[in-house]
Amino acid sequence: MTGDAADHLESVSLDINSEETILRWIPPDGVQERPGRGLTAQSWKLSPKTWLGERFPSWSRQRYTSPRRLIEIQIETTERDMIGWHVVAAPVSVLAGLGLRVEADPNLPIDPGHCLIRPAVGEDFEGDRVWSKLAKLTRVVYTHPS
Repeated sequence: MTGDAADHLESVSLDINSEETILRWIPPDGVQERPGRGLTAQSWKLSPKTWLGERFPSWSRQRYTSPRRLIEIQIETTERDMIGWHVVAAPVSVLAGLGLRVEADPNLPIDPGHCLIRPAVGEDFEGDRVWSKLAKLTRVVYTHPS
């Protein structure tokens, strides 16, 4: 292996299995306690970050990027203090039922697991209700220590 992005891409499968789990980083104020589920994301933190030019929400595949590494990437690329930030997980298997799909979008070599949530059909999400439904299916899997 020469260490360039092309070599890394060969080891990243662009096919996403329904058994996979995807991850998204969430600020400290972006989670809430849900009875029977524990800490989950709030829906407004799952929708596209349009103010950052994000059209489709950016997630990462746990198969390639650990929750801790996802926070480390944010620290390295933004120099942001990530104390108290969370990583939430969602099973890929539930997305189809919400009219969503996951598309691999490796950001090599930084985040080989980078992926996007897109509508299953078309290019536009049908309202904000989908994010509320997805939020209820997430769970916090990591909180960056202080």
